[in-house]
Amino acid sequence: MAATLSPSGRLAYSAISMSDDTARADPETRARTHLANERTFLAWFRTAWR
Repeated sequence: MAATLSPSGRLAYSAISMSDDTARADPETRARTHLANERTFLAWFRTAWR
């Protein structure tokens, strides 16, 4: 996720889209990236509920 400042002065979060390099990567690299993103999300989710 990318944090940017919205026109109203609030932080706005948006998902980062895959770059062309990632989209064309071999399946093993894409799977590794996907799993890393999922681990990051789950870690964020766990800490958000504490």
